[in-house]
Amino acid sequence: MEAVHPLSAQTALSSVGLVLMHTGRFSVRLLSSPCPLRVSHPLLGTSLICSFLEIFMSFCSPRMLKRIFPPLVTGTVIMMIGVSLIGESGAANWGGGSNNCKNRPVDGLFALCPTINAPHPLPWGSPEFIGLGFLSFSSIILTEMFGSPFLKNISIIVGLVIGSIVAGAAGYMSSATIDSAPAITFLWVHRFKLGVYPPAILPMLAVYSACFFIHQLHSILTSLHSLPCDGSHW
Repeated sequence: MEAVHPLSAQTALSSVGLVLMHTGRFSVRLLSSPCPLRVSHPLLGTSLICSFLEIFMSFCSPRMLKRIFPPLVTGTVIMMIGVSLIGESGAANWGGGSNNCKNRPVDGLFALCPTINAPHPLPWGSPEFIGLGFLSFSSIILTEMFGSPFLKNISIIVGLVIGSIVAGAAGYMSSATIDSAPAITFLWVHRFKLGVYPPAILPMLAVYSACFFIHQLHSILTSLHSLPCDGSHW
């Protein structure tokens, strides 16, 4: 049996934020445009071009990828990404939301988190929010420690599902939108044009190559975890 070389579509989506940070003028155009959807067309086309690098890397052996991206480099990058996410939005969302409600205004839409229109709004930093976040976080950790290789690959989904179930049972979620939706509908209502923004190609290739290996290293090692610790796999 050979180790699987997984190719994940989440890599392209999860690295969009990093790409925007490393392509200055394009980021300003996208975020300040009165029609961000139209300006995002070059991002889609450029992402499509850069995705071929990920497709090529998915056929490389884990041994070759580890030589190109040594653990010291990937570990440092993962730590820096995690620290950045915790500081920017992770801690704030754990407390109830990263919008204006974290400033605890006295009145207005964000007087409670996530907004006063939520099914069960609470002040930012409420114990209920902290406990719900800790439940999801601990579920992910326990899945990583004791789960099967398959569950370890979807540990984030496991944490989200468990947290969502508890949140729904506790009244933090509303089914009004689902109840008002039609029974059958056609979801594809927009056609996205493709364009290319040449100055963003090289930065996106660099970010895609790093994000690809960092995201897939966990899946590769999890797949190898169930194999004997000798032979050609190692």
